[in-house]
Amino acid sequence: MLHIHLKKRGPLNMARRLVNSWPLLLLLVAASQQASLIPPPVDDVAQLETKGDQSLAGYIESRVDDNSQTNYRLPNNTVPISYNVELWTEVHNGTREFRGVAKIDIQVVEDTKTITLHYREIDEFGSTIQSKDIASSQPIPVVSTLASREFLVLTHTDTLKAGTNWTVVITYTSKLRSDMGGFYMSSYEDDDGTVHYLATTQFESTNARHAFPCYDEPAKRANFTITIHHDPSYTAISNMPVDDIASSAGTTVFQTTPKMSTYLIAFIVSDFESTGGELNNLPQRVFSRKGKQNEQEWALWSGLVVESSLAKYLGVPFALPKLDQAGIPDFSAGAMENWGLATYREQYMWWTKEQSTVNLKTSISNIIGHEYAHMWFGDLVSIKWWTYLWLKEGFATLFSYESNDIAFPEWDTYQIFHVSDYYSALINDAFLTTPMSHYVQTPSEISNRYGTISYAKPACVLYMFKNAFTDAVFRRGLNLYLSKHQYNSTDEWDLFASLQNAADELTFPLPYGVADIFSSWSTQVGFPLLTVQRNYDAGTFTVKQQRYLNDKDKANEDTWYVPINFATASSPDYRQTKASHYVAKVKEQTISDVKIGKEDWLLLNKQSSGFYRILYDEQNYRLIAQGLRDEPYAFHTRNRAQLIHDAYRFVDTGRLSQSILLDLMSYLRNEYQYAPWYTASSIFNIYDTYLRGDANYVHFRQFVIELVEDIFSKLGVNEIPGEHYLNNYLRVIVLNLACQVGSAKCTQQAHKKLQQFLEDGVVIEPTLRTQAFCAGLRQAEDTTFDLTFNMLLASKNGNDRGTLISSLGCSQNANQLKKFVESSLDKNNSLSSYERTILINAAHTRSETGMTVSLDFLDANWKAYGDLNESQKPLDTALRSIANSVVNESQKNRLTALLDKIKTNGPEYLADNTEASVQAAMKGNFDWLDVHRQPIMNWIVAYRTNGSSSLSASLLIVLATLLTLLYHEFHLANERALLSCCRTVDNMTRVFIPILVLLLVLATTLASVVRQFPPFELQQQFIAYPNLRLPVRPEKESYRLPNNTEPLEYNIDLTTNVHKGETEFQGTVIISLKVLEPSTDIVVHARQLEILTVTIRKSNAAESTAVPLDVEEDKDREFLKLSAQDLTFEQDTTWLLTIKYKGNLRTDNGGFYLSSYTDETGATKYLATTQFESTDARHAFPCYDEPAKRANFTITIHHDPSYNAISNMPVDASKTSTGTTAFQSTVKMSSYLVAFIVSEFVYSEGELNDLPQRVFSRKGTEHEQEWALTTGMLVEKRLSGYFDVPFTLPKLDQAAIPDFAAGAMENWGLATYREEYLLYNVENSTINTQTNIATIEAHEDAHMWFGDLVAIEWWSYLWLKEGFATLFEILAVDLAYPEWDIFQYFHIDSYQGAMIADGNPSVRPMTYYVEDPSDIELLYDSIAYAKAGSVLDMWRHALTNTVFQRGLHNYLVKKAYSAANETDLFDAISLAARELNYPVQAPVGDMLTSWTRQGGLPLLTVERNYNDGSFTIKQQQYTTNKDVETSKSWYVPVNYAVQSNPDFRQTEATHYLIKEKDLGIIDAKLKSDEWLILNKQSTGYYRINYDARNWQLISEGLADRPYKIHPRNRAQLIDDAYRFATSGRLAHGVLLQLLTYLPQENQYAPWSTANVVISLFNRYLSGDGSYDNFKFYVAALVSDQFDKFGVNDINGEHHLTKFTRNVVINIACLAGLKTCLDETHAKLFALVEQGTPIQPNLQMPVYCNGLKQADDQVFDFVYDKLMTSTNQAERRLLISALGCAQDEKQLHKYVSSSIDLTNQLLIQERYTLLNPTYSRGPVGLNVCIDFLLNNWEAYAKLSSGTGGINPLYIDIVLMSTYVVNDSQRAKLQELIDEVKDSSYVSSILQTSVDTIVDANMAWLATNRGPIMSWVTSFRNGSPALTASGLAIALCLFVAKLF
Repeated sequence: MLHIHLKKRGPLNMARRLVNSWPLLLLLVAASQQASLIPPPVDDVAQLETKGDQSLAGYIESRVDDNSQTNYRLPNNTVPISYNVELWTEVHNGTREFRGVAKIDIQVVEDTKTITLHYREIDEFGSTIQSKDIASSQPIPVVSTLASREFLVLTHTDTLKAGTNWTVVITYTSKLRSDMGGFYMSSYEDDDGTVHYLATTQFESTNARHAFPCYDEPAKRANFTITIHHDPSYTAISNMPVDDIASSAGTTVFQTTPKMSTYLIAFIVSDFESTGGELNNLPQRVFSRKGKQNEQEWALWSGLVVESSLAKYLGVPFALPKLDQAGIPDFSAGAMENWGLATYREQYMWWTKEQSTVNLKTSISNIIGHEYAHMWFGDLVSIKWWTYLWLKEGFATLFSYESNDIAFPEWDTYQIFHVSDYYSALINDAFLTTPMSHYVQTPSEISNRYGTISYAKPACVLYMFKNAFTDAVFRRGLNLYLSKHQYNSTDEWDLFASLQNAADELTFPLPYGVADIFSSWSTQVGFPLLTVQRNYDAGTFTVKQQRYLNDKDKANEDTWYVPINFATASSPDYRQTKASHYVAKVKEQTISDVKIGKEDWLLLNKQSSGFYRILYDEQNYRLIAQGLRDEPYAFHTRNRAQLIHDAYRFVDTGRLSQSILLDLMSYLRNEYQYAPWYTASSIFNIYDTYLRGDANYVHFRQFVIELVEDIFSKLGVNEIPGEHYLNNYLRVIVLNLACQVGSAKCTQQAHKKLQQFLEDGVVIEPTLRTQAFCAGLRQAEDTTFDLTFNMLLASKNGNDRGTLISSLGCSQNANQLKKFVESSLDKNNSLSSYERTILINAAHTRSETGMTVSLDFLDANWKAYGDLNESQKPLDTALRSIANSVVNESQKNRLTALLDKIKTNGPEYLADNTEASVQAAMKGNFDWLDVHRQPIMNWIVAYRTNGSSSLSASLLIVLATLLTLLYHEFHLANERALLSCCRTVDNMTRVFIPILVLLLVLATTLASVVRQFPPFELQQQFIAYPNLRLPVRPEKESYRLPNNTEPLEYNIDLTTNVHKGETEFQGTVIISLKVLEPSTDIVVHARQLEILTVTIRKSNAAESTAVPLDVEEDKDREFLKLSAQDLTFEQDTTWLLTIKYKGNLRTDNGGFYLSSYTDETGATKYLATTQFESTDARHAFPCYDEPAKRANFTITIHHDPSYNAISNMPVDASKTSTGTTAFQSTVKMSSYLVAFIVSEFVYSEGELNDLPQRVFSRKGTEHEQEWALTTGMLVEKRLSGYFDVPFTLPKLDQAAIPDFAAGAMENWGLATYREEYLLYNVENSTINTQTNIATIEAHEDAHMWFGDLVAIEWWSYLWLKEGFATLFEILAVDLAYPEWDIFQYFHIDSYQGAMIADGNPSVRPMTYYVEDPSDIELLYDSIAYAKAGSVLDMWRHALTNTVFQRGLHNYLVKKAYSAANETDLFDAISLAARELNYPVQAPVGDMLTSWTRQGGLPLLTVERNYNDGSFTIKQQQYTTNKDVETSKSWYVPVNYAVQSNPDFRQTEATHYLIKEKDLGIIDAKLKSDEWLILNKQSTGYYRINYDARNWQLISEGLADRPYKIHPRNRAQLIDDAYRFATSGRLAHGVLLQLLTYLPQENQYAPWSTANVVISLFNRYLSGDGSYDNFKFYVAALVSDQFDKFGVNDINGEHHLTKFTRNVVINIACLAGLKTCLDETHAKLFALVEQGTPIQPNLQMPVYCNGLKQADDQVFDFVYDKLMTSTNQAERRLLISALGCAQDEKQLHKYVSSSIDLTNQLLIQERYTLLNPTYSRGPVGLNVCIDFLLNNWEAYAKLSSGTGGINPLYIDIVLMSTYVVNDSQRAKLQELIDEVKDSSYVSSILQTSVDTIVDANMAWLATNRGPIMSWVTSFRNGSPALTASGLAIALCLFVAKLF
């Protein structure tokens, strides 16, 4: 149960911080005994005190059943077996009275005459007892006595004997309570003002007794059968599903529960409505008031994935048949874990992206995680008594985070845990006086246990042992605990025993028993303070322990078994968190088995997983502080936060100096994570409040501004789509802090944001609303302030009014604040009486100005203010509050004088102790200042006067030059010294604008005139998309079917024995067809089928005779021409055509084909499956195989009974029998979308949006299906919501096929995939696999609308389905997983890929007519997919998403179940624009056809007028050959951003080039020294070239503030500059200078783009004599980011960070960074030698780079791994990685395996081995050429290749793209001479190779010189580089080269 609010009878919730948006005040409670500005935590200090003083030993012993008045425990003489509870309520009309009958089956345990139960507020008892052992017994009335202690005593005249069984029947009446406890009434008001009543329950901990008499103790488990009588207009829900047989109108009977505790029973009688879903065969529903169902989705989805996460982690399934959640209008507990029916405050069930905060989203998932964890901990296994409350609440608190971490790993939810529950526990446990396990009895005592001691602290202790014992032991222990004790009750010793058994079972060594270790934490109060003293000479350290108390001088002897581990500067690895040592229950222990360097910092408690504080010696603190400044990322995020947190607590308690704390925090300028900033911000807020009246306050402010400004500049005041989830939290922290200390950037940006909202209606993101208002009002002019003030007075929303009141107090303008506080006395405004008394608090707490205004106001109006509410004494409250903020003598004197005045003239307004309280508060503040002010100010003044920020740029250049000399003269002998120096230089560069010396840059620019040559990608495109060079075909017969008939319906009957591996199948197809034109023949398609018989008869004639038809086959066009002599088919007649045939399952992954796999026993299993797109349905059955020929399909398949069959539609159970599966008829659909699979596949299933979904795959892979299942469910929901068009079939299946050439296929209702694109193993699969599954599923799901629901008229419009699928594979994933920022992935994959292909001057247009199947296949290229998706996305942005979305809805609705062409789409979008009154610049059809009917893309050339601020845009076709001129032009939408307004959010087109060559933008008014960037977010599909000066400004802007430019724009600037430089449009120096900003880049799209550029340059230049200079340059770019990213994945990091890390590793190793090569090799070697697994996401870079210097042992290990792997994704990875080896012998072994048919390579794998080998460098290229020279014929025979192109031909042509010198060319020519006359290669082989190699040589001749000249100058410290560039070049990477 998660309790949110403390009520009179309700338990207190320690997790309420998650469901309220207010930050915790717990973090930095001033722990001194003096008064503090920050109040102590109010929820634990008092409430956790218990009555009585029971010893810990007392609760362990058996309870004495003395029946004394102080004993609130039930006697143990009887126990309940089952309850049958029947209730009658008329709550629908607001009636509170209810009546009930409780029938309780009991068993007598001890001889007794009395039966004692609990009751509360129950009347009119009637009770009987009846023997269950005697069949003829009759009910006997018994005497009911209402005793104290809420006991109901039933007395029998005779003694009830032990072992006998009885039924007690109690009738009673009661009233629904109104205090939100027990069985109570709730209500809500609908939008019409009508009040709706409901009855609901809240029984924990002792309130079940109010609803029915019962044994109301947690261990008294029993079965419950609930019956509720209610108005028929209402429904009832309870823990179990409804018993439909026993229920009737107005009576709901529920199935019987398993044995459970009374407090977990729940029922709700209401008019609620629900939404539902299903996962893992568990139905889930969310209930709440009518009209809110659209806001329940997040709660439903969270419930589905959280339950799955928990069940898998614990290895124990959820035990009930359903799981519901319900949102209650008024619910004091916050949330409650009733088994099978969790209840919540209704606002914790509702979330919408548009109106709700990210905090609420997190809170909902966290609370659900908490309540769902209880379904195991507390429900399945209950506690023996409330002594062990922590045994359920601690687990629920921990798993509220753990379940979220599993379900939503990108959230990094343990950072939230750290700053909330972890801090809360540390702070409160320093005050608490009771341990986790503590005996209580009375209901009030029990309620007082609901706090930190039962929630946060045990969660932290459990988390500590989860890490110390390892997750494997912990997880296994919980599985044993839950399995053994399910449906029973436990104490802590049961848990300890299970954990001990797990450790023993897994042979995990522990120095002491689990019970001894764990009980030292559960049975004693407090936690340890570890004091660490290092022996710097010996390299050891000593740990002392004692209880941490705020009073450091208070002696205590408490000790614990403390698990510890540690990291050092030399070994900063935080992944392994198991305990390396234990400090036993001793005061002091020396860790002597270590050797830590003197200069190394030491850090205990990796990831801060241990529940203790750590105090270091001063020298170690200084080393840590320096380490943080040098490499903050060498410390785990939570350790960084905890270092600050501990240091503050130690400062506050006199254990540490302020200088150490401030020294630690000085690194924060380089901090970008939430937990450290949350911690530091809380400290700075306290210091700011105390110091704001100080004479040196400006130094403090500036110090904080310097620390916070960089992260503020990066985050800004606007949310960024796709950013790390916690950035939403971090931005709030940073925005508050930066504006609070007066950052001009912050106040200006916040004010602008608020103005845009008030004046232009620009929506403020919900998460930022409070901060935007407060920060925006700090320096607001009167107009903005007045608009906000008037909003307050006009608002009807309580939450909004609270936000506005709080924000208005943020103003720093005295007149505005005066108006604000004086409004409290204006009785004519709309302020409530409560609101009037809180205005002054909002003002005086925010600033010194606010304090002054508040004192002025009260001085003048104290009596009137006091009269606002005489009973509440608002004046007294205000004075006490103000006293807490008094920090200087002036304020103190004014408040004292005011208090004296009131005492004299109005003492009735004050309480008796007001003066004492005010004086104590002020004294506490001044005491704090006396202790802390001077040390803080002295340190800050000294830091700002003498700190590292004061060096000049000129000195920087001197230092950089000196470093250059050191490098050349001494070869950098001391790496560590250099790195230290470099870090100092790096710090200096952060403060100064880089100095630009332009002479060399200008010279380089003038020298860098080059001709264009095709880049490697285009050469590969030439091969990958042969359609680009498709010769004109001679005129020939049409491949299109005649339009004389059309199909209406197919009835297909197939028989297969595929279970035996047989390929033959038999079929009968009956086609109902309609004649459109009089005809003598019917033509259908067929391929590779043996036609047995063909007959036809009229379908509408009662006795028509079947007529045999003659068959004429046209094998070229695959036509069956069917006719009969003297038979004419008249127009508008319908016929039934029957064709019997047989065929063979194909083996080429096309049509109806045979697939197979090897199962876990080694047996081969066969299956039959289909792949019909584009023209292969005709292989399975004769048909009209064209996309527009839609019809209904009814399919029946006969197969072996051991196999199953699936198809597009659900099974028709009425027609299905053993060995025969019949399917329901489809809707009208295209033939290529039909699918069926006959196999032994198994599946998992789920349901969302009322759509059942299943994932099928081979046996043994069930555990890998869930990611695809849940993603499919969520993606379908997002797509149907976006289109506002539901998925139209009754089910949606996905199936993983072992061999599947197509990758994936959108068969309607049954999508098929390669296994690697559907199966995801949480432990072993990569982030790439996870992403691929999501995007490919989204691609296929999008087709369910585009291509399936609406077909294309012909393949000419292939883009009309594939373009949309390509776009929505990204957009749907973005909607489903917005934190992924998946459009960066789209940008480098589809967008940039399309531009490469589209740069060919002769490229085809999107709409392109072809006919025959081979030509159709060639349409499946980047034009149909990537370009079309990019063009559609451009118009989505240009016309606004709203218009685009409405247009797609129009299109899908109008064209549903039919076929469309592009005009239909354009008309639908045009209609949408009219419907939405959106002005378009030209007819939509004209604009879009300029993109669909002509190939290529525009190049926009921008020329700026730096005098008047205008600019001109010119368009022409972009081609790789700049000398090609065309007359093409487009309708081009444009927009732009500038340096002074770098807002990239609004992507709507602001200007258009309307099929014109140029456009002048004369109203831009650009400043001459600011950059201009067109195409915000790079959504427009075109390239942009700027004038030289603007390129320079962009380069400078990137170097200064790269994050001001959108990541996709940064990526595209690099890509465009590269294309322009290599095509002669731009100087190479511009590109190379542009790239020098990369040391500051951390985003995927820019790094991925840079990787392409660097890799291509490297490919050309790797054999050059000056190659080392190029590597030096690349090392300079990557070194810093390599250090930050490292070679280990980090839990909770951004999704794309894992992609970026791999890119950075590859570049770093390519550049020869020694650290990169060493670390990757070490990881691979550790795998080989010790079996140390490589993290899945790092396998590719580690394998590849590790193999570059691997010996034969390592190589053979990886090679053998490939041969034995059964995981397709892993095999693909290993195939690619093995080609990275650089040893000729190893590579020869590898490529030779392609033709060794005895090994385990799959046929489709064999011709993929060469490419990763020859593409990795000259060694691999030579090996591949040598191999083919000797084995070309064997290699050619491996496959005919895709589309008839042999792999031999493909590989030779692709190898030519890597030929960059004469010797390579000669070697390749030798191979060509050998094969060119064979039938395996094209006659144009020689021409193709010569063209490519000539281009390569010309590229080198033209580009090598400028590139090498520039990078050589860079290495030599050219003055053309900026100072920051020199610092980067000379410091951040040099040492890593050696």
